[in-house]
Amino acid sequence: MGVSPKYRSQGIGKKLMGAIEDVAKEKGADKIYLSAYIKNHRGISFYKNLGFEEISLDLEKDL
Repeated sequence: MGVSPKYRSQGIGKKLMGAIEDVAKEKGADKIYLSAYIKNHRGISFYKNLGFEEISLDLEKDL
C-alpha cells in the first residue's frame, strides 16, 4: 500500500488501513502482518501509530 506524496497527511492511509482491517476481520483473520523498508521512518511511524509492533528484522548482504 502506498499513498502518493501529493496526497499524504490527509487521512487517506489511515482510511485504507481501516478498510484493510475491516476486510481481514470479515474473512476471519486475527492478525495483520506487513513489511516496511527499514529506512522508511515515516511509514514505520505511521504503522506504529496504528498499533503495529516490530516483531522481526530482515537482513541481507550483496555478493
